[in-house]
Amino acid sequence: MADYDFMDLHGNLSVAEGLTGSEKRAQLGAVGGRVGYLVTPAILFYWNGGYTSTRFDGVNLAGTTPGVSLPAQTFDGEFIGGGTEVAVQAWPGLYWRSEYRYSSYRSTNVQYFENGVALTGDFEHEAKSVQTITTSLIWKFSWAGR
Repeated sequence: MADYDFMDLHGNLSVAEGLTGSEKRAQLGAVGGRVGYLVTPAILFYWNGGYTSTRFDGVNLAGTTPGVSLPAQTFDGEFIGGGTEVAVQAWPGLYWRSEYRYSSYRSTNVQYFENGVALTGDFEHEAKSVQTITTSLIWKFSWAGR
């Protein structure tokens, strides 16, 4: 399996010295595998896992020191999850998928900037993890016999 998403997920980031900012997760890519159990011909329960990479936009921090920011950063890690896929009987080839996924990204040191200039020796140690629940309609094409 492979998927890629453009996204607009927002959260709050609080760092050292009382600085806070709004953080945006902008994109996500994942490659992995899926193993499942067909409960009925129309219902599949599955578990999945694999490699994931995500991009967070830069963060302008507000607080005691004006003009401090963290640059955009890409994080790599792993994901694990599971879900269900149910065939929509009225529309052959259409499936309703609901999934939970936990992604854990390797920690990294992100350089602080003040008014566009790198602050030498000042880093924010960031370790990201993200939980998502998604639901979607999936159309599967069958090329058998063609």
